[in-house]
Amino acid sequence: MLFSFLLVAQIISTASNLYLLDFGPDKRTLALITGAVMSLVCFVPTYREYRVFSFLGLVATTYTAWYMVTASIIEGPAPDVAYDGPTSLKMFFTCFSSMIFMFGTHSASIEKADVMNKPSRYDIAYVFSMLYIYTITIPNGIAGYHTYGSVAATTSNAFYLYEDTIYRQIGVVLMCFHELVAFGLFAGPLFHMLEKSLNIDHRGYWICTASRFVIVAIMLLIAVVSFAIVRVCVIFYWHSRFDFLTFPFHSVCLQYRCCLTLG
Repeated sequence: MLFSFLLVAQIISTASNLYLLDFGPDKRTLALITGAVMSLVCFVPTYREYRVFSFLGLVATTYTAWYMVTASIIEGPAPDVAYDGPTSLKMFFTCFSSMIFMFGTHSASIEKADVMNKPSRYDIAYVFSMLYIYTITIPNGIAGYHTYGSVAATTSNAFYLYEDTIYRQIGVVLMCFHELVAFGLFAGPLFHMLEKSLNIDHRGYWICTASRFVIVAIMLLIAVVSFAIVRVCVIFYWHSRFDFLTFPFHSVCLQYRCCLTLG
C-alpha cells in the first residue's frame, strides 16, 4: 500500500513541478506524459541494472538541494520573517513524524543488500548514505527556515519560494529526474511481488516486463482520475516543510542510490 501511494505521488509531484516551467499543458496532461515516461522503468530487469540511474539521481538531488541553500543565503531573511514553532500537540507530532521519516532507518534494508555486488559492504554503504542525506537536508533546512521562516510550512511546493531563474528551472528539471528514479525504486518491490504471485518471475524477460505495465497503468489511472484528492495527500506528505529540518527528498531513495553506487 505504501509503495502504491509513493508511485502515485511521484507522478503527481513530477507533473506539479513541470507545471512550474509554464510551457502549456495542464497538470492532468502533464501527469499522463509523466506516467508514460516513468513506465519505461518496466524495461529495467532488476535493481542491479539501476546503478547508472541511481548515480545520476544523486547528482540531480545534490544540485537541487545546494541550489536551494545558495539561493536562500543570497536572498536572506525578509524584514517581517516570522519563526513560529508548533502551537499544538498535533503540529508537534506532525513535524516530529516528518523528521522520523526523513532521518529514520525505515527503508528496505534487505532488498538493498540483496542487489549489491558485495553485500558484506552494506554497513559501510549505509553509513555513507546517511551522512550524505545529512549534508543535503540539514543545510537546506537551516538556510530555508532562516530565510523564509514559517511561510515555508504553508507553501505547497518549495520551488515557489524562489525567484524564477534559469537555476531554478534546472533544479525543477533535475527534481523531475529524481522523481523518475524514485518511481523505479518504489516500483521495484511491487514488480517483484506481482511476478512472484503470478509465478512468472522465471518465465522470461518480456513476460515479466509486460506484467509490470499493468501496475504502472493502474497507478497512472489513480493519479489522473483522483488528481485533486491525491494532490492534497502529496502536499501533506511530499512537498517541502523547512520547519524542523524536513526536505522534499526521501532518505529511502537516497539510501538505495548510495548503496547501489557504493556496492
